[in-house]
Amino acid sequence: MLRSLPLFALVAGLGAADASSYWVRVMPAAWSVTADGSVAYSEGGGTATRFDLEELDVDNRELAPMVDVQVRFPVLFDIAVGGHRYATDGDATLTRSFTFGGITYNAAERVHTDVDLLDAYAEVLVRLPIPGDLVVAGLGLAGHYVGAEIEVTSQTSGQRERLDEDLPIPAVAARVQLNLPASIGIEAAGHFLAIATDKADGRFLDLRGQVSWRPIPWLGLAAGYRYLSYGVAFETNDQDTDVDLTFAGPYAALVAQF
Repeated sequence: MLRSLPLFALVAGLGAADASSYWVRVMPAAWSVTADGSVAYSEGGGTATRFDLEELDVDNRELAPMVDVQVRFPVLFDIAVGGHRYATDGDATLTRSFTFGGITYNAAERVHTDVDLLDAYAEVLVRLPIPGDLVVAGLGLAGHYVGAEIEVTSQTSGQRERLDEDLPIPAVAARVQLNLPASIGIEAAGHFLAIATDKADGRFLDLRGQVSWRPIPWLGLAAGYRYLSYGVAFETNDQDTDVDLTFAGPYAALVAQF
């Protein structure tokens, strides 16, 4: 037993090394996420009806897969890529009539709704020249690719309509990491965008906070909370779309760094 103590102390000491001293960090995660918000969508010059996700029973908590990969360079330069996918479905009896796309669904009609959202991102950061290893922070730019599908099917008539949009989203990016003793790290990250034009308005916010612990230098665990919000409204000659969606919840991740 006593002979094992020096080895344990060595491993613990290595684990307490600077949590930012890696070349590559990979974090697969499971995100327990709840959706909230509303959607309005019309085609052919019709008037869209705003409906809440709760009305269609798709404001569900789901377990969404999530992954992040960060690469750190010797110069003050970092890149990161990652993504997640959220999918859910629900059945509901309508309490009012609403128009979605080119179809009007009537009150008391039974409908089935599928929601599928894929969000992939890439990020480039310049690390701030902060002395020491206690705090690591960076500012930069990010780009998200969002593929969103919402399909509503009438279980009465069999009619179905789908909103299918692919959106590129540029954003300002920021990260900060606090390296504490005992291999503990505290991190926060955010992506932000707000634009307004004559034909379109958009806002995007992606915030994360997490605590990580590495009992050995190259492997550890992390737990955190993520808040993700999309707001998009635009008009074309034959389409009117207004989406306001929020996804939020805790996540747990495996941390591997080299």
